[in-house]
Amino acid sequence: MSGDLPVLVVTTTAAWPDALAAQRRLLNRHLRDAYRFLVVVNTPVEPSQSNLWDRTMRDRTIAMAHETADEVIVVPPEVHQDRRTLFPRTIARRAADTNATLMHADALQYTWNTRLRGCGTAAMILDSDMFPIRDFSIREQLGANILIGLPQHRRRRFPPREVTYLWSGLALFDFARMPHQDHWSYDVGFVAGIRLDGGGQTARWLDRLTPPERAQVGTMRSFHSGAWTAQDLPADLPEPVRDFILTDDRNRAGTLYCEYFLDCLLHYRGGGSNWQNEEAAIVTARQQRLLAALQ
Repeated sequence: MSGDLPVLVVTTTAAWPDALAAQRRLLNRHLRDAYRFLVVVNTPVEPSQSNLWDRTMRDRTIAMAHETADEVIVVPPEVHQDRRTLFPRTIARRAADTNATLMHADALQYTWNTRLRGCGTAAMILDSDMFPIRDFSIREQLGANILIGLPQHRRRRFPPREVTYLWSGLALFDFARMPHQDHWSYDVGFVAGIRLDGGGQTARWLDRLTPPERAQVGTMRSFHSGAWTAQDLPADLPEPVRDFILTDDRNRAGTLYCEYFLDCLLHYRGGGSNWQNEEAAIVTARQQRLLAALQ
């Protein structure tokens, strides 16, 4: 791992510009590495659920990105109209504004192709609704690994098969040592006859690795939505953050809706794309309550 270059923190954003300021403030507070903050703006041009039906959202997000980030990439809308420019063999040729999965895959791949591939430093790619709430170091988290991610497993019964790929919402990379960077793909599609969602084509990258390389792909401690409870919360969480997590109106049957990764990152979940198609007023009120807790 190159220790001379600052690490990169990369986030893609669609519909929550105020989250960028919170991310930057919390990264400054908790990230122990020297870093550069790269914001990728992927806000749809036309009103839709993905930008809370707000025609001004794209311009406001671009403005906030330039205010808070060290680098800004604005994804051209044309790449969503013909996804073959990014993924020549894709099964999904167009990404509608309401398809958050395809829009996100396009934004990540565009950034990979134009900025990340071969950049030679360590990097963390995280969703725009993930916030550091405890101290951490990307370099220390990576250690001797070339990548740390969250494996996703998909199975079929007849004939029996299993495919493993990496979730696109959060991953840490050592670009100085990572092999086969030209073969990395965030696209959807079929692998071994199993249909996969965003990031599914990373399965093909994993399949290229030698056993020693595969041993350097690490996983992370994670608490997923609906699969953890109040008893799992770290004891030293700031009280306002703890209160938000416990009283989130999306919690169900004693389980928590927010997620928690790497023992330091809170994932609000759904804050940047409104994939559940909620009313704008409901989304905005909940977002503001979290931002107040993160002060």
